[in-house]
Amino acid sequence: MRQWNNARGSGTLFSVDLLDEDGSEIKGTFFKQDADKWFQILQEGQVYAFTGGKVKVANKKFSSFNAEYELTFDSSTQINPINDDSRIGSATYAFVKLNEMEALEANKVLDVIAVVKSVEDHAQFVSRAGKQLDKRNLILVDDTCTEINLTLWGDMAKADGSRWEGNPVVAFKGVKLSDFSGRSLNSLNASTLVNDPDVPETADLRAWFDAAGGGSSFKSVTVRNGGGGGSDDAAKKDISQRYTLQSITDGNLGNGEKPDWAVVKATISFIKLDGERLPWYTACPKEGCNKKVTETMEGAWQCEKCNQTHPECQRRYMLSMQISDNTGKAWVTAFNDQGVELLDNRTADELFQMKEEGNDAELEELFSEACFKTYMLTLRVKTDMYNDETRSRKTLQRLAPVDVKAECAALLDAIAKYN
Repeated sequence: MRQWNNARGSGTLFSVDLLDEDGSEIKGTFFKQDADKWFQILQEGQVYAFTGGKVKVANKKFSSFNAEYELTFDSSTQINPINDDSRIGSATYAFVKLNEMEALEANKVLDVIAVVKSVEDHAQFVSRAGKQLDKRNLILVDDTCTEINLTLWGDMAKADGSRWEGNPVVAFKGVKLSDFSGRSLNSLNASTLVNDPDVPETADLRAWFDAAGGGSSFKSVTVRNGGGGGSDDAAKKDISQRYTLQSITDGNLGNGEKPDWAVVKATISFIKLDGERLPWYTACPKEGCNKKVTETMEGAWQCEKCNQTHPECQRRYMLSMQISDNTGKAWVTAFNDQGVELLDNRTADELFQMKEEGNDAELEELFSEACFKTYMLTLRVKTDMYNDETRSRKTLQRLAPVDVKAECAALLDAIAKYN
């Protein structure tokens, strides 16, 4: 069960993953009073007969399945438990090997099976919206000798730490691929996790890891350094692992074949907002695409990449903003995930609606409130050519509020090392 809040109102919701005797899977969602009614009643693994509800086109951005449709249950829905049906098997998977992650589109929802190489402690923090969040980072490896970072959120993160002991084989269904720091994975509300699942891959991975895999050298598809700038966590604790805006220039970051990564402590000094160039674009709503779409004369939206026409588009952030530190200023581009985080967890669609309703003052206030706040920023730096001139493009990959206590400890440590 989770809370939702947008321009149209607020309430609770929860989703269920349903499997039938044909092995077909579909997502079903309950809202508001129906969510309150059924959340404590439905039990995982129990067989039910569902009557009523509505069928709609699936929003694959939030679904762990590749189904074209999904269900919404309402007050007309009747759900009755029935005897266990042996024709209905367990969950089906479409596993993706870890060495295939770099070739896949970001934001794809997929299934993975791997060995837990290492695990961090459960951590809690408060978001800018004042909500307490739970997270836990895992490092997963498989028999392609590849490793990737997976971040668990919510109840998954709070699960008893004993389930990670002894390098278990785990199967995740419906985790989201991110392009943060190379490639990484995140759990979703609809994601599921099974230790030692009853699939052939479990025995294969167990035998591989116990025989030789545990001592292998792994290629990480999650970047943990910034062109010499260190990982995010290391940079928070050790000031020498950070860059300044001037040192990014002096060090010629981004001039190589591959982009460089840099962690800087900087302040958001300005986010561009004007009527000529809105801080979002109209994107394809198909999961994993995100390419710009154009409106047709009939009011639909055409995606050239997918070669499909959609009744609606999805607006995604493309913010142009200036950051500053004690060495200078720089222009940075922030895309959708970071834009949502900067702008009080408001989506671009919500801001578009705000502008359509003539609430320009509220929009400007939202942008103003996002400025003059200091963060630890992870930047992707790459040099390219534009109008026959070389320019350094800096893209925001991650931001985190400055932890005052940790920052004081880092400063004291730096002073001690200097002396």
